[in-house]
Amino acid sequence: HANAEISWAVEGTQYQARQSISAFLLGSMEQTSQGLLNTQGLQPLEFTDRRFAKRRSVQFDWTHNQAIFTPERPPAAIGTGTQDRLSVFLQLAAMLQAMPQLRMTGTRVEIPTLGSRSLQMWIFVVEGEEVVDVPAGHLPTLRLRRELQAGDDAQALLWVSPAQSYLPA
Repeated sequence: HANAEISWAVEGTQYQARQSISAFLLGSMEQTSQGLLNTQGLQPLEFTDRRFAKRRSVQFDWTHNQAIFTPERPPAAIGTGTQDRLSVFLQLAAMLQAMPQLRMTGTRVEIPTLGSRSLQMWIFVVEGEEVVDVPAGHLPTLRLRRELQAGDDAQALLWVSPAQSYLPA
């Protein structure tokens, strides 16, 4: 079992997001994302990933369409719609809210997603509605599965709440 918390703040055309996860015996991790809101949704400017004592970050250079990594690695090419591993969930929520056709079972939603080391195409598949038990009670959700990528060794499932603008439940 793990505990996770996502905080999200918007001020004008800027956003800040933070996710913290802690698990008994495994420790904790924290991710932050900050950037701009524009007509295409979120446009990240900086992503930080802290796991245990290791901290990695990536700067989004939209002028040159590249991502700059710390610690240093070769830059990655980015394009319109590229998200980081935290903003991707907020962008997905906005897409599900704005485009009802994406909520249909079997629909595939593709979002280029940049981690602290590389860029991958994250593909979310809508699996259908499901009621989950949370501390506040029974919560109707939409369940999505992220397709496995090369090197993944665990399934990734996501439950989003229609009542909360499709944010992760």
